[in-house]
Amino acid sequence: MYPGRAGQRLQGAPDSDSRGRTIQKVDGPVQLQICSMVVLLDFVILLVLLNSACSTVLGEKESPIVNLTLDSRKKILSWNSRRIVTQQTCAIVTPLDPDTSQEPQVRNDTYFCTFPNAVLHRGATLTVNATSEGQDFSHQLAFSNPGKEGSGAQDLSCIIYNVRLMNCSWTRGPAAPADVQYQLYSWTSLHGNVSECSHYVLDSAGMRVGCHFDELGEGHTTDDYFFLVNGTSSDSDIQFLDSPSVNGPSLEKYNPPANLTVQDNVSHFVIRWDAPAMRYSLSNSCLVLTRFRLSATPWTVARQAPLSMGFSRQEHWSGLPFPSPGDSFQPRV
Repeated sequence: MYPGRAGQRLQGAPDSDSRGRTIQKVDGPVQLQICSMVVLLDFVILLVLLNSACSTVLGEKESPIVNLTLDSRKKILSWNSRRIVTQQTCAIVTPLDPDTSQEPQVRNDTYFCTFPNAVLHRGATLTVNATSEGQDFSHQLAFSNPGKEGSGAQDLSCIIYNVRLMNCSWTRGPAAPADVQYQLYSWTSLHGNVSECSHYVLDSAGMRVGCHFDELGEGHTTDDYFFLVNGTSSDSDIQFLDSPSVNGPSLEKYNPPANLTVQDNVSHFVIRWDAPAMRYSLSNSCLVLTRFRLSATPWTVARQAPLSMGFSRQEHWSGLPFPSPGDSFQPRV
């Protein structure tokens, strides 16, 4: 108990609130010092914010390119932009193809570039360059083929024959595990439906080394075939094998022509034959290789000619003796 008169507050004694709790008073100089420190701290924070804002203005802006992704089946690189860009380009670099660059397309606020002829199984580096608010930005995406090196299928080859049939074959990867099994997928347009082979060809060990398609459907000269072979194994992941798009007519192998006839019109020969059934229509100027043999004379290339053409003797036997009456000759188309 402090000495003094009742109700008299001693100098320097702490105040109390209505509940008797002590309230510590702070002398004037100390309170001023604390306020000064608070003001100084606010000033430092303001400087930091201003410095960050200035740095952004001077060249440390965030890139407008976001969500950069690659659809490896469709070979489409896509991304979004979080602010206005004035110029954009995209490029792909692979070990097996020449470098390719193009300007992107845009759909529903998504930019994209398509590389249908790129071969990705050896890896690829994809780049997007953009200009925004006077600054240049560049983003790269490194794509690699997952799986054990050398485990993927090799030497993929396909042919179309008898109008609606197709055979594909491949060889086993040199580093493929003993239990590897390959699967072949194909589609006939960039956004077409993908179908897996339904009739695999097996080797003596039971490994898939080929595929037979027994119904290709209607053919169109605009058909672009895409092929992909991947694999499975309990030992390791298997690398995939892809190919560039292949135009349908270039895959077709024709049967020999039928009803080949030769007519001697004294001044020239007329050679005719029936063209084989074809999946893809060919123009009348399609060139075929025609060869002749006169008696014991070796086979000689006559010329490349349309499906029906007459040859004059002067043209055909240029540099060779004219056939004599009674000589035999054999045409081959």
